[in-house]
Amino acid sequence: MSATGVDGELLYNTHNIYGLSQAAATHSALENVLKKRPFILTRSTFPGSGRFAAHWSGDNNATWAGLRQSVHSLLASSMWGMPLAGSDICGFLGNTTEELCARWMSAGAFYTFSRNHNSIFSSAQEPYLWPSVAAAARKALAMKYRLLPHLYIHCRVTSSLAAKLGCGSAVTSAVTTGCTSRAACLGS
Repeated sequence: MSATGVDGELLYNTHNIYGLSQAAATHSALENVLKKRPFILTRSTFPGSGRFAAHWSGDNNATWAGLRQSVHSLLASSMWGMPLAGSDICGFLGNTTEELCARWMSAGAFYTFSRNHNSIFSSAQEPYLWPSVAAAARKALAMKYRLLPHLYIHCRVTSSLAAKLGCGSAVTSAVTTGCTSRAACLGS
């Protein structure tokens, strides 16, 4: 971690600032053209990138360790102000198992950015391929859709204010404050 740029700045301190600047420029351009808030997904992030883009954790492994790592990755994303973040549910590299995919679908439904995605070299892993995975996905997604208005408001406010809060507290926040609209959450 001692590599430096020509100006003497540690690269460790600025490595992904390029990703932040690209997300900000892309966000600004799309907002000007589309006249609405754009959706931008990036893997290269820096603290504050959550104001401009969603974060994808990159190619992960279809293993129990990959599932655990996805949780760590999303918690870390929350700490750097990335309220909209996710990883490839059921794993991207390698072949998942029915039990792993069912558990990952149950957890992954609550990622703020959710998608089941894998390599063309891996076995298919769509939820409908296994009845237990489809049932787990249906149950978790039904709960997520019931909570979606609260999750959306929390993530939007977090992103708008560039606060370093994670969406993990959205359910608690919505339930304890009665926050059911953006105006209610902001107190206006």
